[in-house]
Amino acid sequence: MIIPKNVIKQKIMRKIKLLFLLISTLTLLNCSSNDDSGNSPIPEKIFEGDVTLNTQIQVDDFGSQNYTKINGSLKIIGYTSMQKINNLNSLSTLNYIRDHFWIQTNSELTNLNGLNNIKTVGYRLSIYKNDLLSDISALNNINSIGTDLVIEENNSLNNLNGLNSITSIISFTLKNNLILSNLNGLNNLKKIESNLYITNPLGVIK
Repeated sequence: MIIPKNVIKQKIMRKIKLLFLLISTLTLLNCSSNDDSGNSPIPEKIFEGDVTLNTQIQVDDFGSQNYTKINGSLKIIGYTSMQKINNLNSLSTLNYIRDHFWIQTNSELTNLNGLNNIKTVGYRLSIYKNDLLSDISALNNINSIGTDLVIEENNSLNNLNGLNSITSIISFTLKNNLILSNLNGLNNLKKIESNLYITNPLGVIK
């Protein structure tokens, strides 16, 4: 039996159309998968209560849970008798702390990388007595501090770059940071509602 040429041609065209349809569908599915994996926002995950982190293991364990908000205070406080905290990289999903935020007595912490996504601290932000801390630029997304900002006795801190997004504060204390020589980083701070306390043992702040 001889099949007419026009019938053969029609069958070939149907197969070609089906092939193009299959390729298009696979391409769309692949693009959709890539978009989801690359651009999907971090799902909100809230910790209820206060958090105290005294060792690097505790920092990393808490960070591994990918909390985005803390409805309470966060204390990152090192002690000489425990394993030193040397980085905060695992806290990168945090963007909100409802109450106080303390970073203090961490003798091996040199920067605050990992805190880059924090935008709001509801009450006080205190950076106190971190001997090797020289870089706080990771705080550059914080644009709201509810009450006061305290930066005190950080002997390696030589600039305040990272505080550029803060425009107003209720109270500001800058005290005994031995090599801090200027206020660069506070260029956008327009309003201090209550107390301003700046002192330096060498008197070199300009």
